[in-house]
Amino acid sequence: MKKASPRAAAFRTGDDANAIWEGPFADECTATLKKRQGSLNGMASALLADATRWDAQADELDRQAKEKDKAKAGTGGAGGGN
Repeated sequence: MKKASPRAAAFRTGDDANAIWEGPFADECTATLKKRQGSLNGMASALLADATRWDAQADELDRQAKEKDKAKAGTGGAGGGN
């Protein structure tokens, strides 16, 4: 995105010599790309937050399963009262 910055932004920063394209179409495309980049960054952050939550939930389910296994082993594992 740095190389494809709009002319106005490049001119303000004095970095217009590094821009690889120029013109109104380039400016429009670059603006669209920057918007999409922001959107993708937001989706990536949300996905990482979900993955962290899912990982914590999986750990909790593993903990509960181990507790049930311990309880089963403590009672002999056989339910022969019926």
